[in-house]
Amino acid sequence: MKTLNNIILPIGLLLMMITSCDKTNSTDEPAFNTAKLPVDLEATEIQDFQASVNVALSELGTVVYSFRTAAQDAPENSRELFDNGTRLDFDEASTQPLTFPGLESNTSYVLYASSVNSSQALNPAVFSLGLTTTDSADPAFLPASSAPAHQTGEIDPFTDEIILTFSETVFYQGGDVTLTGFFTGVTIVLGPDEFVSDGSTEVVFSNDVVFPEDDFMVTTFPEGVFTDNADKPVAALTGFDYIFRTRFYTLAENVQLFLSGEYNFEITDNAGAVPVVPDGSYTVVADGTEITVINGVARGVGVATNEHSLTVAEDTDGDGIGFLVMNNNPQQSIYSLGATQLFWMPSFFLNLGEFIAGPPNVVGFYDFGTGEFLYHLDFSDEFGIEDPANPGFFNPNYLGDYIYEFSPSSDDFTDGVAGVANMEGRTRLMNHPLVQQWLQAIQEHSNDYAPVIQSSSGELEIRN
Repeated sequence: MKTLNNIILPIGLLLMMITSCDKTNSTDEPAFNTAKLPVDLEATEIQDFQASVNVALSELGTVVYSFRTAAQDAPENSRELFDNGTRLDFDEASTQPLTFPGLESNTSYVLYASSVNSSQALNPAVFSLGLTTTDSADPAFLPASSAPAHQTGEIDPFTDEIILTFSETVFYQGGDVTLTGFFTGVTIVLGPDEFVSDGSTEVVFSNDVVFPEDDFMVTTFPEGVFTDNADKPVAALTGFDYIFRTRFYTLAENVQLFLSGEYNFEITDNAGAVPVVPDGSYTVVADGTEITVINGVARGVGVATNEHSLTVAEDTDGDGIGFLVMNNNPQQSIYSLGATQLFWMPSFFLNLGEFIAGPPNVVGFYDFGTGEFLYHLDFSDEFGIEDPANPGFFNPNYLGDYIYEFSPSSDDFTDGVAGVANMEGRTRLMNHPLVQQWLQAIQEHSNDYAPVIQSSSGELEIRN
């Protein structure tokens, strides 16, 4: 038995080794075939954007292939084709067609192929067929596929990227793409400084200018700004072949665009009061529908920075002119006068409705059309004394008043905003009927208060 076991065991091990070796000849890992099965490749039709090829085998087998541009690397060997290529099975000796769509015009391509025979042996040879697409069609601009798309509405005026789409790969050659507002006449030019990318069917431009609101943007460019692989130019874009419409600005966007920046400041003295600081340039910061005027009003002694926070009310009638409302804490600007605290108070605090129809705490008006605003504040030595005849109504002890007019510097006002030209002067805001009525009411009541003046020592004092 011992002798028999010594014979059987080595035979069993030998059989196991033979079985293990046979697995390397599976269909997943074909062996190289010393008897090559050739692949016949023939181009049958070549067009601008696709090519057709016949693939033939002389017996049953499989073709593995890869189609790529001539600029790409060729496969290192047939094993790479087998691992990464596409399979095409043949049940018998025959010819099968292949079509490759979506190609670039005037571009060279190569079809690489190899074969696996019926015994699952991989041909070590790599066969190839080179071809070049034609360029019979001119490159064309595709407005409907661009972004924003042709004839679309409610486009964000803050769109920061323009994507022009074409029928084939094109290249930007320099020159201008011009967007013109149909209603406003505003012109935005995209040129080399705004160019981002090309070399595909899309050419991308950046845009850092805000479009005018509710306007049709008409886009044009001359012939030759874009060309294809064969240097054929894209025809000029003219007329209304590519237009889109922008949406209205939101209130917060209007505030950011037209009521923030550096302002020229002028004080109109209605009550004989003398301002502590002269006219000058002040900063206005926007946050949503609020604006903060920094150093925009007279400063008291010992107060280095003065800020007034105002809320911009909705422009209900759409004329671009609306109310400025004092925020709920008028005490944020406090001035020392010995032991007395002086507060800036909204004009006609809480009861402005007696003079014009508006929300409570109205202190002024803004104009989105010109970027100007004005407001009126009064000095008070107390936050308010409750009126015995009107419980809940607080009547401040007014001491003097000012009107503050702000007009933006043209550079800051127009920078980055396409819808605004160089608008100077106060004609539109000051002539508005509501503003005139408001100013008249202020003039009529300005003499009700004793003015606040600046003494020779620089301290604030009250003149009776």
